[in-house]
Amino acid sequence: MKATLRRVTIVVPTYNEEKHIARTIGMLSRDDGFQDYDVIVCDGDSLDGTVEAAKMLGYPNLEIVRNAQRTQAAAVNLAAEMAWDRANRQPAYLVRIDAHSVYPMNFVKSLIATAEIHGADSVVVPMHTVEGNNVQKAAHVLFNSWLGNGGAAHRAHSTSQWVDHGHHALFRLEAFLDVNGYDESFIANEDAELDHRLTRAGYRIYLDGDNSIGYIPRDSIASTWKQMRRNGFYRLKNLAKHAVTPKLRQLLPILVLPFLLGVLFLTLIVSPAFLTLSLAYFAPVALLAWRDCGRFGFSSPHLRFTTFLLAIATHTGFSFGAAEFAVSHCRTLLSARTGVAK
Repeated sequence: MKATLRRVTIVVPTYNEEKHIARTIGMLSRDDGFQDYDVIVCDGDSLDGTVEAAKMLGYPNLEIVRNAQRTQAAAVNLAAEMAWDRANRQPAYLVRIDAHSVYPMNFVKSLIATAEIHGADSVVVPMHTVEGNNVQKAAHVLFNSWLGNGGAAHRAHSTSQWVDHGHHALFRLEAFLDVNGYDESFIANEDAELDHRLTRAGYRIYLDGDNSIGYIPRDSIASTWKQMRRNGFYRLKNLAKHAVTPKLRQLLPILVLPFLLGVLFLTLIVSPAFLTLSLAYFAPVALLAWRDCGRFGFSSPHLRFTTFLLAIATHTGFSFGAAEFAVSHCRTLLSARTGVAK
């Protein structure tokens, strides 16, 4: 394919990515047109050597800018404004890169080709979880299976198709800015929130099923729980903001914690026999974790048990975060009504 006439800007939001930044930029540098791209590393005041590591790469087309707000949403918005000015407010492409992911050869070139062939305003890509330590192997099983991804298209090895949401990779810059970019009040789930506004405005999102990236998961159960707690909070915030009814795959993990707390309440107040109700959750999770490990070629009982625990952490973390938002949102609504009444 001939080179695009649009200016291409790659933004890499970073915060404490010293271990990954050189590898990530190095993978992108294998792209046939890399030297023609503007690469912006938006760093949120990293406490490690991320900035120094990026400077040492020495690419003439790489620029490092400070992201004072530190969130990924703010980083991409900042880069988008810079790209728009440099393109003299003419049509351009904005590519979002995660510093802790693994990218295939000619990733950006392939995104551009997909956008131009299909006339897509946004191109999203599938993700597959990369193995590492025992917890990361469990995450590889979990997040590549229904038990962990609920059948989300961008988490499965999907065929190319038009979608409503996916893992962000490329935008037509003018479309991104037309809907005012990311909502910077979202620390997580900013991608799904933006996709809702993009599709509502008539823009189209295409899943490039042949351009899958590798995702490096958290390396402990505790850090995964914290991540999912944050995701649950902002997922429900997104649904509330746009008055959207959750899909079944979103609703099921939200209900996990209320169900388990209800079982605990009945067990303590009514009868210990009610504890058996918890098997309605734990038994299917255990069976699916055991089965999915086998599907991925893992037979170790320890890894299967780790996958079981990670699934519980993922579900309860997401559910806890959703509950936190629900309580916070109710307080806000009650406070607003009280203020009006006064």
